Amino acid sequence: MSLEERIESNTTALNDLTKAILGKPGGVAGKPAGAVKANGANGAATTPKRTAEEVMAIAVKVKNDISKEAAQFLIAKHGAASLKALKPAAFAAFHADCETALESGEVEGMTDEEDGL
Repeated sequence: MSLEERIESNTTALNDLTKAILGKPGGVAGKPAGAVKANGANGAATTPKRTAEEVMAIAVKVKNDISKEAAQFLIAKHGAASLKALKPAAFAAFHADCETALESGEVEGMTDEEDGL
């Protein structure tokens, strides 16, 4: 297969995928338009985006239900000195870690000294 044929093949595939993602007719063969889900690089479903309000609410819940130190540890784990400094790109992972901590009642990786015990 020549370089031009490969480029044409890849261009066609990208156009078909774009149509499928946007829900336009003529999407990926074998799948109705709109049936392609956005997946991560490994094929797993992507984590839903979280809003600043959701992040604030779950951080307060961790503070109230576990400890202030636990909330601070999770914030720092995601690269911020404060909740306001947490970048939107980290919201989903931060929220997921908070949910895990609330389910188990403890923060994974946090020592008793860090928890103020």
